[in-house]
Amino acid sequence: MAGRPFERADVSGRAGPGRAEAAVAEAGGDPGTRTPTTTPLLPAGTPATTPAPTTSGTPATIPSPPAGTPARPAAGEPGTGARAHEGAATAAPAGTPATAAPAAALTTPAAPDHLAALDGLRAVAVLAVLAYHILPDLPAVRSHVWDVVVHLNIGVQIFFVLSGFLIYSPFARSHLSGTPGPGLRSYARRRVLRIYPAYLAAFGLLWAAGVIKASSGRALLSHLTLTQMYVDGPRGVGIGPAWSLVVEVSFYLFVPVWALAVRLTTRWLGQAARWRAELAGAAALIATGLVANWFTSYGQVARPLLVLPPALPGLGCGMVLAILHAGRRADPGLDRALARLPRAGWFWIAALAAFAVETTRGYDLLWATPDQRFWAAVWQPLVSVLLVAPIVLVAARPGLPGRVASWAPLASIGLVSYGTYLWQEATVNRVDQSGGVVWSIVDALFIVAVTVALGAASYLLIERPLLRRSGRRRRASDVAVTAL
Repeated sequence: MAGRPFERADVSGRAGPGRAEAAVAEAGGDPGTRTPTTTPLLPAGTPATTPAPTTSGTPATIPSPPAGTPARPAAGEPGTGARAHEGAATAAPAGTPATAAPAAALTTPAAPDHLAALDGLRAVAVLAVLAYHILPDLPAVRSHVWDVVVHLNIGVQIFFVLSGFLIYSPFARSHLSGTPGPGLRSYARRRVLRIYPAYLAAFGLLWAAGVIKASSGRALLSHLTLTQMYVDGPRGVGIGPAWSLVVEVSFYLFVPVWALAVRLTTRWLGQAARWRAELAGAAALIATGLVANWFTSYGQVARPLLVLPPALPGLGCGMVLAILHAGRRADPGLDRALARLPRAGWFWIAALAAFAVETTRGYDLLWATPDQRFWAAVWQPLVSVLLVAPIVLVAARPGLPGRVASWAPLASIGLVSYGTYLWQEATVNRVDQSGGVVWSIVDALFIVAVTVALGAASYLLIERPLLRRSGRRRRASDVAVTAL
């Protein structure tokens, strides 16, 4: 069963709801809705100013450049694409009096386009997970593309890489720029609101319908708190895919502690050298995760060690992207190097090639061998980071990957991916558990459509309202991580 990073955040530093979400996202990433920002009209002749987000939440005023000066964002910066902000007003010639514009023209999405592309990747991830659970029932799949379908559980790793990028971005940015870190109170509140309300609502409804059950009060408590992966013994039948939410919660707890440790041990370094130290730390996490996967694949380890350590490669790969994205602002040399990266399409070609190599190794859905498990632990994070990297690092040249991932229908599915992921317990898994068989592609598409519809209901009725309310309640007085 698969799991996901459901974070979405504005990589510019502001935690935003839902988008790569996610981001999943947040003190790094943030789940939830895309909150619009409203640009007030100015009296004629008043110099335009742009509020820039600061860590404390107080906007800083940045004067506009002289009339006629072209804006030249650094390569790879958010908003460097052809449509950096949908609906952005076109600048009037100098001296033109300000005129009232339609309300719609004054409202621009806070998140840049390439974050919408991250939602598209989130859609790819959740659809891969659904396909992994549905398609093996199709006779044609068993006959022709079995080796491909059984590796579609890679969707979980895509979620993990997205989470690593979105959760760690604000910490990396604050460290490399020498500014205070994200507010712990706001970070914790948004993380709790991102995961638990929608999960508890799905759990409660499925419990009432008799779809899931716990074997004891202790088991029920572990399911409700998303700690069931730490509990030995019978736990009953909960929301199967929620195992990955346990991993996600471990990310939320681990990342701030890691960020503090890195900052304290590298504070003596110059600004340009910090991103290298950050990168070395993320590489150490990936290596540690691969070692952990070796032990979990070929031996037996204590149950708590089955949660975070094996997921470190995905988390670490996402953190590498966050560090490079933030580091290019601190080190012009890094920015120039990233500007020379191949076009985005080459990353996806490499990802497809790596995935093809992975499919050459068999994989048993229920009884994977140690070799198969370890092979997947090595290759799946690699394929996932190759999918995400061009959206994050080559935003100025998104190419076909950027256009595909930003495709509105795909990004919309990504926006509701968390609920979709949760509610497969009521659709995909119930078909399996009731002895049903998916006989045709029409059956499969129907199941996917119903699951996505339930996910959309979860997003509209639970996730988005709570995240919007959380955004309004944020205060500049939120306790900051003073040591960061």
